[in-house]
Amino acid sequence: MRGKVYETNLFFLLVIIITIIGSLILEFFPEGMAQELFQYICILIPALLYVYLKRKSFKETLKLNFISIKNIILVVFLTFAIQPFIVLVGTVADIIFKNQCELLFGDLGNYSIWFALFGTALTPSICEEVLLRGVILDGYKGMSIKKAVIMNGFLFGIFHMNLFQFSYTFFIGIILALIVYYTNSIYASIIMHFLNNALSVIVTKFPNSFYARLEDNLYRTETITQVVLMVVLALISIIVSYLIIKVIARTNNNEGVYTRYVVSNDLIVKEKVFNWPLVVSFIIFLLMSLLIAVAASLNGLM
Repeated sequence: MRGKVYETNLFFLLVIIITIIGSLILEFFPEGMAQELFQYICILIPALLYVYLKRKSFKETLKLNFISIKNIILVVFLTFAIQPFIVLVGTVADIIFKNQCELLFGDLGNYSIWFALFGTALTPSICEEVLLRGVILDGYKGMSIKKAVIMNGFLFGIFHMNLFQFSYTFFIGIILALIVYYTNSIYASIIMHFLNNALSVIVTKFPNSFYARLEDNLYRTETITQVVLMVVLALISIIVSYLIIKVIARTNNNEGVYTRYVVSNDLIVKEKVFNWPLVVSFIIFLLMSLLIAVAASLNGLM
């Protein structure tokens, strides 16, 4: 029997196909606003249409629920706390796969800070969160939380269609799914997603800013001492982030938010996760990663 997870994975595959076709069409347009509108057209609109055609509640499916000031503060702290670990993963991935973001998205230096924030931080935080932490996470709602958040991180990773970004978006996706589960609000993941991407924009646009210089000084890998420092900071980052997530869970459990959202163990669905739509999505991811790696090599980026 084809259940909720199957339908969710099939829709995910459909969105991947739409985004690939959309990116090919986008090549005929000049760089600028069209690049950003593509995400709303190819990601956000299909997600909203899916909810509408399935006759689901937008509020329940997308978790458009109030988020408290305390949760916002905790999410902000979590965003900064996890950065050393994400930087370490990104550094290792850069050594193995090379950073292909410039090839994929162009040079942010060509745009104003406001356009860069709109295109790189705000737009993905809305479109991708509605899709991944809204529609997709809701499709896994009947499964155990552990399986649901790991799969959400996996799908978030392959959605970026390259191995470099998969390396860290996998972990970020898990965290984003967790805080949505615990707060039952998509606004939590939108805030964290926006801040995480905004930090990258700030580092790129303002290389002499305090945060950029701090990151440059702390996360060098030129000597053994600097490598050890990076690893130690990453371990501290994991511990602190774990504790913050525990506080978020405990806070919302005490207030009944998390309790109302969790599915009872007796009702957990045993549906197969790795069905053919997911396998095809993963194969497309591998093929796109290979094509991007070849393109990066031809462009002298590797």
